[in-house]
This record gives sequence, C-alpha cells and structure tokens, in this order.
Amino acid sequence: MAYTNLSLLALCMLPTFILIIFLKLILRPHPTKIPIKSRHVFITGSSSGIGLALARQAAAEGALVTILALDYNLEEAKTSIKLSTGADVIMLKAEVCDFGAVKEADQGVFVA
Repeated sequence: MAYTNLSLLALCMLPTFILIIFLKLILRPHPTKIPIKSRHVFITGSSSGIGLALARQAAAEGALVTILALDYNLEEAKTSIKLSTGADVIMLKAEVCDFGAVKEADQGVFVA
C-alpha cells in the first residue's frame, strides 16, 4: 500500500517537474550582444575603476570613446587606453552633476 501511494505521488509530481524544466529552458534570458564598432560611446566617471574598464573595452571593440571625469587622473586614463588598445580617446573634464559644465565641455564633440 505504501509503495502504491508513493508511486501515485511520483506520477502526480512528474508532469510538474517536466513543466518547470521546460519553462526554465524556454524562458531563460539570453544575453544580447550589441555591436559598438564605429559608434560613439560617452562614459562618465572614466578616470578609474569600472568606467575606465568600460572605456578600454569599448575602444578595443572599435568604438569612438569619449571619457568624462572631474578627476585629475583623466590624462593618465587616456594614455592607458591608448597604450592598451591603440585607439584615440576624446577627454573631457567636467563635474557630472553640473549640467551646464557638461554641456560646455562637450561643445564640438557631439554634432546634432
């Protein structure tokens, strides 16, 4: 009797597990690769850390990179990207929180 109940429970649970596995395979998010070659990438806070790594990766993939930061290491970051990727980088110094300063810094970089 116990084996019969256990078998019945297993038969009832089997479709549920199959459905869960099927849904995980179908609804799993798939990463999307967006090509950035020949695009203009504008990265703020790019004098160090994640911003610098993103700028280096974008330059390596063939994007035109503009880096913007208030930090004085910006020239060093530009040189680092140039040495590691061979790509030219546009460098802007401005306080990101000040919209007027950013707008003034990017005059001539972006053409409407």
